[in-house]
Amino acid sequence: MSTSSPSRGTQNKSGELDHGDLGLGDGLLPGALPAGELGYSDDVIRNFALWGTANGEKLSQEDIEEKLKQTVQDVEVLNQELETCQRRLEAKYKAIKILQYHSRQVNIEHENAQQEAKEQNRKLGKEINQLEFDMEYQQCSFLDSQQIWAERFDRVLLVVWG
Repeated sequence: MSTSSPSRGTQNKSGELDHGDLGLGDGLLPGALPAGELGYSDDVIRNFALWGTANGEKLSQEDIEEKLKQTVQDVEVLNQELETCQRRLEAKYKAIKILQYHSRQVNIEHENAQQEAKEQNRKLGKEINQLEFDMEYQQCSFLDSQQIWAERFDRVLLVVWG
């Protein structure tokens, strides 16, 4: 069973790259073939020979093989660079997910802190109201007490000076 990737060709069961769908024959790497035999189809070699010439001259078989080897190597390097970029991109996506998670955690903590601050503020407001009420009550009691004592003193003075 093989998996296909639009830009990289097909991977076989062992994960090795198969260049078969790219028109490169059996998919073997050039370095693995005997010298002088690339194992690519005649159509690929003919097309490659035309790619290398601007004025229609034909290239020699060795030039074609060398250009084909170089092109396959270039494709392999580009595939490696693509895989590296994909790994970096995946790592960046993971980093983004981690940062989003931390951001949500910070937002939750901030909301909890705000809620606690509101609750504390409400409690302090109630306590202040209670203290103000107690102070007013004590002040009224003190004034009433002063008035009562003043009246008593006045009565005592009236009786004594009377």
